[in-house]
Amino acid sequence: MMFIIIILFITIMSVVSQENPEEYILYLPKKSRKSFELSCNSLGLIKETNPEFYNDMTQEFKEYPPTGMVYVDIYKNNIIYFECSKAIEVVKKYTFEKYGLHIVIKMVVIADIKSFVASYYSEGLLYEPSGKNGDENYPSSILFDEAM
Repeated sequence: MMFIIIILFITIMSVVSQENPEEYILYLPKKSRKSFELSCNSLGLIKETNPEFYNDMTQEFKEYPPTGMVYVDIYKNNIIYFECSKAIEVVKKYTFEKYGLHIVIKMVVIADIKSFVASYYSEGLLYEPSGKNGDENYPSSILFDEAM
């Protein structure tokens, strides 16, 4: 009888976690941040002279990022992406296989760490976002409108 109750509990928890997955923050090492620098101030010029085209262009960056990456922002003539798609899938798979929990990634943070780590979104930041070359304003986190 006890065995049946345990199986029923595990089944119920699995269904609940599918319907309401826990939101997590994924922390990645600095090497996961990629930037593509454009020569001269072409992005600023495009933004000033043709803001509608600039907005369309940034929307294209979001919708069609390089394989395995997520668009973050444009900063000082750099198009910033995080190489995080594979890590997101690994964390989600591991959490399900190890604990039977369905999770989603609500935020990705680039931190001064050696390998990726995940924590509950509701608990706040485990590691501080890390800028680049001493520039603390350099994009180092992204909060998704819809968790991945």
